[in-house]
Amino acid sequence: MSSRAEVGGPRVVIVGAGVSGCACAGVLATAGVEVLLVSASLDAAGMPAYGPVVPAAGAAGVSRLMAAFGGLPQDLRCAWLADALVIPTPQAGGPHEGRLEEITGSGQRGFAGLAVDPRAVSLRVKWVLELLPTLRFRQGLATGLERTDDGEWAVHTAFGDTVTGSRVVIAVGMALQGRLTVGRQQMGGGRYGEVAADQLCASLAGLGVPLSCGSCDVGTSLVGSFDGAEAGGTWHGWRFGGLLPVVGVPGFEEAPRAEAVGSLGQVEPEPTEWESWECIVAQWAEECRRWLSAAESAGRAPATSLEYSPAVRGVGRDWLTLTRDRRSSGGREDGVQQRLLVPQSAVSAEWQEYDLVRGALDDCLGAGQGVCDNQEAAFPAARGRAPVSGEVEDAYVSRLGYKVSARIVSGAGPAGRLAGFPGLWAVGRVIGARSYAESLLSGIEAAREIQAELDGDGRGEGIRRGG
Repeated sequence: MSSRAEVGGPRVVIVGAGVSGCACAGVLATAGVEVLLVSASLDAAGMPAYGPVVPAAGAAGVSRLMAAFGGLPQDLRCAWLADALVIPTPQAGGPHEGRLEEITGSGQRGFAGLAVDPRAVSLRVKWVLELLPTLRFRQGLATGLERTDDGEWAVHTAFGDTVTGSRVVIAVGMALQGRLTVGRQQMGGGRYGEVAADQLCASLAGLGVPLSCGSCDVGTSLVGSFDGAEAGGTWHGWRFGGLLPVVGVPGFEEAPRAEAVGSLGQVEPEPTEWESWECIVAQWAEECRRWLSAAESAGRAPATSLEYSPAVRGVGRDWLTLTRDRRSSGGREDGVQQRLLVPQSAVSAEWQEYDLVRGALDDCLGAGQGVCDNQEAAFPAARGRAPVSGEVEDAYVSRLGYKVSARIVSGAGPAGRLAGFPGLWAVGRVIGARSYAESLLSGIEAAREIQAELDGDGRGEGIRRGG
């Protein structure tokens, strides 16, 4: 197949349009840098993956969220946060859950996280990026990367196109030699089910880019009848690192190889940090109100207001491990045994006891059959604990959990720069980011470093418009 080289190409080519790739592209293009965003699936540009919760548990979570969303251009920040649902902690005694735009002042000490609708985030992020004059999109699966004679980087695609730039950012998530394992079946693909980037992986390895093995467990997805849910709405299964016998809505914090982990919320940020957090949340809420109003008055709102599947008050009563088939003693006949925060009952469930220091004490301490149709479900006592019961909501498994394994780029610098490869960066999950906040920060930091380098290396002339 002949290669078609692009004339007058961009200065920065970003391969991958996920959370980190779009953040990097948005920061650079907002500053006037010519950017080309290459993705095999532009329809899902900016799409958060599965868990809709952006966690903020303790000082680390608050600081991370402030840095991540504070570093985005205002339009991209609003694309993420508009219509976000504020999740209170059970210890706070309030505030009640509500939309971010409804916040008019301080008082967010009980804030455990934000629930965002991934569909709305993707639509809005793509809409915002399309309005940036120095940003272009290119549909295509990147298959190769090479250094040209004049020191540029050339990116080849499966369509036979070649685009070049002085800087290239690899933001392909877990697609480098990505493999999905569902039960006993394995297939090629990344976290989103996108085409595995095996050729790009081989190209990077051929250049000498250090690669290691990485994996991620993706939780089961549930569909059920929740307060405020639209018909057919999807409950996104949140993968947890451990089960905690907590009554109420827990906070969230990140953990390695997990989407989120339950938190008892003992870690409290310093008062001054809470004051900063209260102010910034109120500021973001005002930004979102104005942003939505302006978009609607212009007659081109980025997305309709989409309903959230979960209602906060219907969550968090019981901690269950969902299985599809209990023929094996461990409930792993189909390879699926996810630790999930689910409605008050499920099709089948197993109790586990979890110790914060020692971890899981037993695979299964007691088992109960969850019954639907709003009946009462009781679970047997485990190790002297009294039986737990609760009102049941309809719930069933709509998608099995699965494991994603892929090659991860090793040895990236703090901002994703690859040592020994001038002009080459990697960001997001492909360098081990574990959460939305980490992915956003990764893209933002790489963009800042690239922009500073372009402005100072003698080739920045003419890149920034108007300067």
